[in-house]
Amino acid sequence: MRRRFFVERFEAQRARMEGEAAHHVGRVLRAQPGQVYELSDGQRVWLGRVETVGRDVVEFALVEELPGHQPSLDSTLLLAW
Repeated sequence: MRRRFFVERFEAQRARMEGEAAHHVGRVLRAQPGQVYELSDGQRVWLGRVETVGRDVVEFALVEELPGHQPSLDSTLLLAW
């Protein structure tokens, strides 16, 4: 199972992660160029290969878009007063 991280947006087959998330990936997980993670912008999911790791910035090359997962069960929440 791959780890999934969220990015602001995907641009021209590239993605950039900044701030605390980038610090976590780069310093805590010790990401290295060539490693692959799942990246999402909240709407789509891509496999992203780490290209560069900086102090608070990680840059990815997008490898492949993954199919979206549709829930197999529709559910409705009702609120009672």
